[in-house]
Amino acid sequence: MAQVLLDTHILIWWQFDSARLSRAQLQTLLDVEKRGQPRFLSAISLREIANLTATGRLEIPVSPDIWLEEIESDLTVLRLPQGSPPKASGWARVSPKIRRTRSLPPRRDAMA
Repeated sequence: MAQVLLDTHILIWWQFDSARLSRAQLQTLLDVEKRGQPRFLSAISLREIANLTATGRLEIPVSPDIWLEEIESDLTVLRLPQGSPPKASGWARVSPKIRRTRSLPPRRDAMA
């Protein structure tokens, strides 16, 4: 069974601007949801979303607190270990079957 770890921007686009997702990304998300397979989100993504809404860089059509609660109830949030930041190699031992959705091309504004 495939498992998907959502990146922060993939989650935001999926929820509020799905036109920004590639056809393959959207199909993967829909397939995983339809099958009832687990979808994962790093706890740091919740912090990133909170920071983006607090600084006005992200506006969402509902209360951020309510939306974050809904996200936490809908997805499996992977908590960060206590203490020092994990090494990239440590994540493979924790969840070897988790994979990211397909990589996105660089943002247009970053290419200018």
